[in-house]
This record gives sequence, C-alpha cells and structure tokens, in this order.
Amino acid sequence: MPTIELARQLPEKTLLETRRSVLLSYPVYLRHMQEYVDCFEVVSDENVRARLGTGSADEDDLHAVASALEQRAWYGVNLMHLQFSAGCSVARIADFYLTSIGWWETYGQYHDQYLTAAGRPGEVAHMPLAEDWYWNAIRMLSFGLLLGHSAEVSRLVSLWDFGGQALDGLLERCVAGLVYRTDPPPDECRNHLPYFKLLKVFSAAPENRPALMAQYMDDWYEASRREPYYRSHTKGRDHNFLGYWSFEAAAVSVLLDIDDSSYRDHEFYPKDMADFGRASMREKVADAGDLGAGIRLRCEAGQPCPRDGEWETPAQANSRRRFKQGEVMPSVGGDYGQTIWQWVGD
Repeated sequence: MPTIELARQLPEKTLLETRRSVLLSYPVYLRHMQEYVDCFEVVSDENVRARLGTGSADEDDLHAVASALEQRAWYGVNLMHLQFSAGCSVARIADFYLTSIGWWETYGQYHDQYLTAAGRPGEVAHMPLAEDWYWNAIRMLSFGLLLGHSAEVSRLVSLWDFGGQALDGLLERCVAGLVYRTDPPPDECRNHLPYFKLLKVFSAAPENRPALMAQYMDDWYEASRREPYYRSHTKGRDHNFLGYWSFEAAAVSVLLDIDDSSYRDHEFYPKDMADFGRASMREKVADAGDLGAGIRLRCEAGQPCPRDGEWETPAQANSRRRFKQGEVMPSVGGDYGQTIWQWVGD
C-alpha cells in the first residue's frame, strides 16, 4: 500500500506542543491513529480486487467489500479532523483531501454494485444526509471549500445526490455557486441543530453577518447536543473524541467573505483552516487562468462584479447576461433566497 503521509503519527512531545485542541490526549490520539492505519492497510485496492476475484462477485462478497470501503472512507474524514486537532499543517491535510474523496467514490462504485446485486438499485445514497452520516457530508464539504478544492465539490455532490434523497438547506446554499442546481435550496436542514442557524446568515445583509456568525459560535456546542461529537471528550466516551470544531462555520465565513475578527479566537472556530481557505480563494480569483480548469468565479447580489463577462445564477432560469467589472450584481428575488452569480466566460 502506498504511504499515506497524513497517517504518520506525531510523537507525543510534538503533539503536546502543537495540538490545537487541548482536550486531545496522546493515548486517545494514538488509539485513533492505529485504528485508521490498520484499516487503510487491510482495506487496500489490491485486497479488494483479490477478494472479488476476476469473475462475477456474489451479493455477500459485494456487501462485505462495500462495508469495508465505507469504513475506510469514514476514517479518511476522521483522519483529517484528528490531525487538524493534533496540530498538523493545513497544507498536509489539503494534500490528503483528494485521496479522501477518491475513497468515497470507490465506496460508491461498490455500494452501487451491491445494491444492484441485492435487487435494490439506486435505493440508498452513497452519502446519506441523515443522523451521523450528515456530519460526514458537512465535514467533507467544509474541507473541500477550506482546503482549496472547491473545484472537486461536484464529485461530493454526486455522492449525496445518488438515490434521490431529500436535499439539505445548508449544503445546497454552500454549493449553489459551484454546482448547477435546478431546484432552490430548502429552508430546512436534514439535521436541524446547530446547522439550521446558519441559513439566516446567507440571507442577511453583509454588514450583519459577523454578529450572526459570532452568535452561532457562542451557541454551537450546546446546540450540537444531538450530534455524535457532543460530550465525546468525557470519560467513557473519549474513544470517539476528535476535537471540537465548527468546520461549517469557517466554510461559510470563507464562502461569503465574512470578517471573522469578532469570533476567530473562539475555541471551536478552526481559524487556521479558515485562513488557508481565504488564501486559496484569493489565489484562484487572482489567477483567472484557473477558471478554465473548473474553478467558477462567484459573486453575491449587491457586490461589485469582479470580472467582465457573462454570468448566470441558479436562482432564476435563463438568467445568463453580461456584466462589466465594477457593476453592482442584482438580486433576482423569488423563493431562492440569496442570489449568487456564477461567471460563465468572456
């Protein structure tokens, strides 16, 4: 199996000096890391091929392989989360993100085969937006936006679109300027709290957003009492502790270019990842040549147009029109909520 750089364990002295979460102990960190590494070694692409052989696999084999690949994909998300808490550089985590999303796609491929073999084709999403699964979707999307991989968001969306499950208000607002959608985002979140409180940030005037985000951070932990991470640092549950971080708050702050100075030092706000995300966003906007590689420039209604050319918004059908740099981007109204314009081309 190729070496996974992010899966290298930090020595105890290093972790105690660099950890971003003071609640993360070395024994808990070590236990997580060993569990992840063991999984990555066993659930390799080579072992999957060996298990299934060259002939047609039966339902039981496909179920076993899909379950193992699901575990690997889940651990990949947890690895990024844990290593951020441990103090690893954000750049190292960003390097692993493409591997992580590739693992989800591999799981999706075999999950699809299993569902077909079981007579249930297309019945269940590869990334359900319910209960503990929702946390995976939130983290993977937040990491994509914060680690400089916004161009890969469409790959993630395909995983939760599979099976035709109900959409989520927060996820859909976050991807609105990156992935073409025909339906407006719903006004509910599949997991209600704490995420529902972010919806009003999108519809608020830009000058009101910092205060709303600061309040979100103040409320975040107690509002998360039904989430799998709540109180996971306590005795008897610390085997599940990865670090308390509102990655979604950082992602929304970067996405909407919200001044986070009033809440960036909050204990649950991943400011290092937010700073990395802002720097990545600036680089991509400055380098217009990258737009052709899948990065879509975006602009909110009420803000000056950053570039001459044709723009469109998923908030309105047949909305494509030309704007000049500096021209104020209009709101189209309707039921969609926030209007986000996407640059199409010159």
